[in-house]
Amino acid sequence: MMENTYQHVYTRQVDSDEENSLTRLAGRITPGARVLDVGTGSGGLAIWLAQQELNCTIDGLTHNPDELQLAAPHYRAMFLADLDREHLPAELASQRYDYIVCADVLEHLYNPEHVLRILVGLLADQGKVLISLPNVAYAGVVCELLDGQFVYTHEGLLDRTHLRFFTHQTLSNLLRSCGLGVSWQDHFCLPLHQTEFSDEYSQMLSGAIKAATFARPGADVYQFVLEASPEAESAVLVEQHEMKHVFPVQVFWGSDFSESNSVVSFGEVGREKQRISIHLPDGIQSPASLRLDVCDRPCILDLWSISLTCAGETIWHWNGTQEAFRGENDIQWLSANRILVTGTDPFLICGLTHLDLSGARLEIDMGWPASEDMLGVLSVIKHDFGQRAALVASHLGIPEEVFSGSIQQLDQLLDAASALPREKAQLAYLEASLVERDASIVQLTSAVKHAEGLLLASRQESNTLSLALANAERMVKETRNEWQTLDSAFKELQLEFSNKLVELDATISEMQVIKQSRWYRLGRLLKIIRN
Repeated sequence: MMENTYQHVYTRQVDSDEENSLTRLAGRITPGARVLDVGTGSGGLAIWLAQQELNCTIDGLTHNPDELQLAAPHYRAMFLADLDREHLPAELASQRYDYIVCADVLEHLYNPEHVLRILVGLLADQGKVLISLPNVAYAGVVCELLDGQFVYTHEGLLDRTHLRFFTHQTLSNLLRSCGLGVSWQDHFCLPLHQTEFSDEYSQMLSGAIKAATFARPGADVYQFVLEASPEAESAVLVEQHEMKHVFPVQVFWGSDFSESNSVVSFGEVGREKQRISIHLPDGIQSPASLRLDVCDRPCILDLWSISLTCAGETIWHWNGTQEAFRGENDIQWLSANRILVTGTDPFLICGLTHLDLSGARLEIDMGWPASEDMLGVLSVIKHDFGQRAALVASHLGIPEEVFSGSIQQLDQLLDAASALPREKAQLAYLEASLVERDASIVQLTSAVKHAEGLLLASRQESNTLSLALANAERMVKETRNEWQTLDSAFKELQLEFSNKLVELDATISEMQVIKQSRWYRLGRLLKIIRN
């Protein structure tokens, strides 16, 4: 990497089997491309491109003489320059590249905007800059800041040689200032325990503050990874990670299960498959049991697996039975793996045999298929149907008192129609009824789909829900039959009405002919009288 004072050689390699930002950037390079690797480290990118036999031409640029000596054999040409203080070497300034790779480089510079503009000038037509940058708004950094810490490390997000720090917004500003648009982007996300950041600071936060910290958009983004070019249309890095709705999972130990003897982590509401991993601190004195608070609100949860691991070995595993727990609160078991949480303090007591839990990790495979509000979906559908489908309900034998509002609207329609001739009144009534029934069909179809989706999501053998679904399907079928009957009646009445209009027109014409004949005879009679 390019640094200014601290001469550290970065030895990161590109490994197709290992997920990291450099591997993702390397995967963007096409065969036969001309590549400039800015901040070569030990030459990992050049080595990987050669191994892949992509027939690329790759040059390297570094300001570290040790990196130059180590990486030079893997590059066509190596350039030594500190772009914060020097101009481009003349040999480099005349080159043009299809890809310029800045993998974790720009944060080491005093003036990354200036350097990036210089590098853009080396791009060939349709050339691209591949960039990775650490996210200073990562949850691990924020947790330490909330405790007043900002500890520099040998490598990582808070590398001691970092001079500039970037968030999603400031990275977007950097690209915009250099006339670059984003043609591709990615996020390299890492859970806290897989980084250089300690769980210690996050565990010291209150539940609400920790929930807000980890629910922020991009809180789990360790590095930004992107491809930019002057030709790209979008000049703004798109924020892909939306605000998450989370719930706490807290584990207690000790005789009194006090807050001081607890650790909390978070799961995502609505996510059916997820693993909650909680690192237990050192020094826990072999408790006889653990209390597991699975969430903080009424809902349906799936518990697939609960285990304790230490040094890579499983030291305790839930056997999948309700009897394995010594106690519980605000929990009803719906099946072997599904629980209904009925209150705001649900917990399970896990019995242990005085295991040494110092430094152990509790891992819970669980899901959140349904929240409390979803449990009342059927009643909401029934109420909504009752307000809007009075005519359909009356044909199905549902008490009319439930739908008084819709009946009143129908009465108003009939009163308005009664002022018209009989044929028009019937036509208006049928037309209004068809509209009402058509809306009911759409609504009932939606209700059926909603009920089916709820059945699939909950996977619960519920006779009541099945009956409600069957009734809804029957109502749809009967309503459609009613609609067809009314449609036929409407067409017959329309035809009858048209025929009557034709007959009326014929009668009027006949009367006009008779009238003219009478006037003609009267005129002749008057002539005779006058003569």
